[in-house]
Parts: sequence; structure tokens; C-alpha cells
Amino acid sequence: MKLSFRRGRGNSQDPRLFRRHFLLGLAALGLGLGVSTATLAHSRLVRSEPPARAVLDAAPKELKFWFNEAIEPSFAKLWLVPASGDKVPLANHGDPSDPRLLIGVLPDNLPDGPVVIAYHVLSVDGHVVESQLNFSVNSGKPATH
Repeated sequence: MKLSFRRGRGNSQDPRLFRRHFLLGLAALGLGLGVSTATLAHSRLVRSEPPARAVLDAAPKELKFWFNEAIEPSFAKLWLVPASGDKVPLANHGDPSDPRLLIGVLPDNLPDGPVVIAYHVLSVDGHVVESQLNFSVNSGKPATH
């Protein structure tokens, strides 16, 4: 195939026209990438009670996890991760008034010290979110052994 270029109106060799088409192409590509990265974004934890890395005077009775999009509470799992030994499953449930909220129930005998809570959550778009929340309890009571 032989390409021929002619000078004149509408010619692709016109530097201004080439620059305009090039910039329009870049803009379209940028818009396409912006849309695709937005659609690839998955659920993520946006807030928790207690907050990450908090130092609490007393152990909370429950945990609250807020995600950036709705989750499927029936498929959510929470675990207390001790320093040694197996994970301890925690009861959890959603909140009918907020589809982005997951509530976990902590045991009454949570000891002082670092607390690690692992979570596995399915968002309504089908993506799984797995991570952990860390906080500490420092009630000031002497440790019992």
C-alpha cells in the first residue's frame, strides 16, 4: 500500500491538524483509562470503630467496619488473631440501615494488649476484601497469668 500526502486544506501533514488529532487522541485515551480504573476499584475499608492503631482504655463489646460500597454480610467472616494459636471466629452481622456497615461481636474476656482482627468480606460487586484491623487495649489493670 502506497501512502501519498498532498499539501492543502485538511491535509494530515498540517502540523496544527496533526497536533490537534494527537491531543484529542490523548484526551480520549485518558478518559478511557480513568473510566477503566474507576471500574476496577474494589471495596475497601474506609473507617472502623475502634479506629486502626487506637489505644483503648477498655475492650470494646463490638467492632464496626464501614466499606466504600455495599457488602454481603452473610458471606463476611471475622476472626480474632491471637499472638499464638488458632484464629477465633467472631459473630458478625450487617446493619439493615447501612449496607456498607459490618458489625462484629468481641468476646467478653478480651485481654489487655495488642488486638488483631482479620476480616474477609464479599462486596456486592463480587470482589473479596481481606485484611486486618489492629488496635490495643490498655485498661491499666494488672495482667493476670
